[in-house]
Amino acid sequence: MDHQLSIYQINVQSADKLDERRDATTRAYGGLSVVAATAAVSMLQDFPLVSAVLFAFLIAIALSWRATIDSLTAKLAAKNELLTKMEGPQDCPFRFLTQERKAWQALERQPLQKALKRAPHAFLILGTMGLLGTLARITSGIVCF
Repeated sequence: MDHQLSIYQINVQSADKLDERRDATTRAYGGLSVVAATAAVSMLQDFPLVSAVLFAFLIAIALSWRATIDSLTAKLAAKNELLTKMEGPQDCPFRFLTQERKAWQALERQPLQKALKRAPHAFLILGTMGLLGTLARITSGIVCF
């Protein structure tokens, strides 16, 4: 039993580290996305070509953010599934994750992973619309002259 508890403890610590990485990833990519979006919008009037490049950079950031979050979330889900199985009657005398999941569902709040998936999409849409709008502005300036 002690051996199983040690394995459980190691996996819990690993899951916590994955969750911390996901939080840090969200802060880093979110901050970078805000900076890129702000810079792109502020350059739009005077430097439309630079703005277009920044909007393209925002798209790349959002796609990378989404891929990273998907990977970390999948790893965390697999880890939590393993831990839940380890909470079976033969391996672990307590049911922490099972009880935590029930308490979370009782709150009727959206899981964090759904909210995390929406933020990169918002920046992806902003970047795409900004890039298309900026390219249209540049093109109309060239065609009208």
